[in-house]
Amino acid sequence: DIDAAVEWAMFGAFWTNGQICSATSRVLVASSIAPAFFKRLKARAESIHLCHPQQQECRLGPIVSAAQFKKVMGYVEGASREGATLLTGGQRPAHMPRGFYLQPTVFTDIRPNMTIWREEVFGPVLACATFETEDEAIRLANDSVYGQQPPLSLPQYLHKIMSNDNELTE
Repeated sequence: DIDAAVEWAMFGAFWTNGQICSATSRVLVASSIAPAFFKRLKARAESIHLCHPQQQECRLGPIVSAAQFKKVMGYVEGASREGATLLTGGQRPAHMPRGFYLQPTVFTDIRPNMTIWREEVFGPVLACATFETEDEAIRLANDSVYGQQPPLSLPQYLHKIMSNDNELTE
């Protein structure tokens, strides 16, 4: 269910503005559904209402500080330099000239050696990589120094995506 997968990715990446240890900063997408997934993800990310958090309709607020905003923008600029494709976002919204606001940002064409894939961003940024086989997805998910927070909608894979420890991932 692509729509459900998009909603889980959105919730994980942009709830709390991506500023939480269990934020979804990386998503693995089966290449067979990637075009449809990315089309829906882009539309959904662009529909998020970004405004002052005291406004009732707010769905995405500011990054916590100037220093963190600068750090997140460094990741955004670095991903573009390293060859990732900016699907949407990556800029301060035009209607929010002050504060530490960043549009929901999604990158595709991510390679495992890219900084945005290897490090934690702690901002409203989602890096998407594709895979061909389940084995490749598991290898990519486990190729991280960080613990993984797999979506609850994938219980059949939870036993495989746990850590870099081969005894735990078999």
